[in-house]
Amino acid sequence: MKPVKAILLILLVCAVAAIAGVMIGVYGVVAKPPATPPGTKFTDAHLVYHEAPSPEPATNAIGVHPEPVAGEPPSPGQMPRRLMPLSPAARPMMPPPFAIAPGHQTLPMAPFARRQGLDDLFTAARERMVKEQLVGRGFTDPAVLRVMQAVKRDNFAPGMQLSNAYVDMTMDCGSGRTLETPFVIATTARQLASRPGDRILEVEAAPGYATAVYSMLVKEVYATQSIYADSMAVDLQMRGFTNNVFVREAGAAQGWPEAAPFDAIVFNGPVAQISENLLAQMKPGGRFIIPVTDDGKLCVLTKSGAQLVIQATLPVRPTPIPGNQVPLPPMPAIRIVSPQR
Repeated sequence: MKPVKAILLILLVCAVAAIAGVMIGVYGVVAKPPATPPGTKFTDAHLVYHEAPSPEPATNAIGVHPEPVAGEPPSPGQMPRRLMPLSPAARPMMPPPFAIAPGHQTLPMAPFARRQGLDDLFTAARERMVKEQLVGRGFTDPAVLRVMQAVKRDNFAPGMQLSNAYVDMTMDCGSGRTLETPFVIATTARQLASRPGDRILEVEAAPGYATAVYSMLVKEVYATQSIYADSMAVDLQMRGFTNNVFVREAGAAQGWPEAAPFDAIVFNGPVAQISENLLAQMKPGGRFIIPVTDDGKLCVLTKSGAQLVIQATLPVRPTPIPGNQVPLPPMPAIRIVSPQR
């Protein structure tokens, strides 16, 4: 009888241990908080924010990049924290562009064309852009020329038009967003370069190329976009423009009242959406810049009381200069290879 009792006792102890292990595993898993709160956007879940000052962009030798203003961080919902470059460990895993059947793999899959050692081609095209489209049209401002040479327009061009990144033309980025010509951006930037201590608001800023240019000429840029603001913020973040650029989603008439007043407002939206609320966010004597009006001119207005007074108009739609396409190699075909058995 004693051996039977011993065996039964051992079996009882094992059963209790097994039940305890199962309970610990179940409740341990249940007690863990979800990795991403329900309803959180993809970009909201993966952007990394820090209170510490961000590092300078790669092109910090050009333009003005003052140190962040010391003080308490803004409260949530008022002003965003500075976007910081993602660490390799925190970099989000992007979803694949197409579905692959389970048990298959792609060999080889080359990276996007702009990452295939084509920097030299784009650099040469960017130099021709500055020489022909800017200097050839009378630009003499050295700060603007240096910045236009430094900021890579191909990083903001639509993928299907990448070979035309430095052509003298506008580009349709979809959903009403437009990448303006280098001449328009440089002409607008020249209005800002003379006052490097300014804080400016850029309305309807997508896709972000102009924002990057302006950020290297002024103290701070607050950029609003009515659609795809998160995407634009990530693009600027990944390009290193994190020191003095703030981005949020807002309608053209809304502006950014929490960050007002501004020394200048660059308005890229429809003129009909210029609101009293937006004008109230300008400092007295501040400048309201419309890069392209309906008649193809840049218009600079000055705030005088509650009115805007036209200060200057400049033509920004000259005859396009042909050429300057960058020949890109064809994208390699994707081969789906079955696993070896």
